[in-house]
Amino acid sequence: MESKQPTKEFFLPADFVMDNAKMRDNLKYLSLLEETERLVLSENLKKFAPCNIIRTDHMLVFTDQNIYNMKREQIKRRIPLNSLVGVTKSMLGTKDEFVLHFKGTHD
Repeated sequence: MESKQPTKEFFLPADFVMDNAKMRDNLKYLSLLEETERLVLSENLKKFAPCNIIRTDHMLVFTDQNIYNMKREQIKRRIPLNSLVGVTKSMLGTKDEFVLHFKGTHD
């Protein structure tokens, strides 16, 4: 019988915003979001290619409805927030690496 991991839900205050990538200061970025969305988090990060050799600059953006992978003021990927099923954080060394897992996607 397969054991099921406990689910943790997080509730943020309605006015919570962590805008480390300063997305709110760039109207071009803000215009890429759906009109009804509220910014929750933006962060600049390095995305690793499968071979772990190539690293490219990206912006990870969470809204109250979607998760965005942006690069150079373009949306590379928009995934509904409710399709996020898990997060895996690397436990190797001091690396701040993580993987987001989505239902119905290849990566």
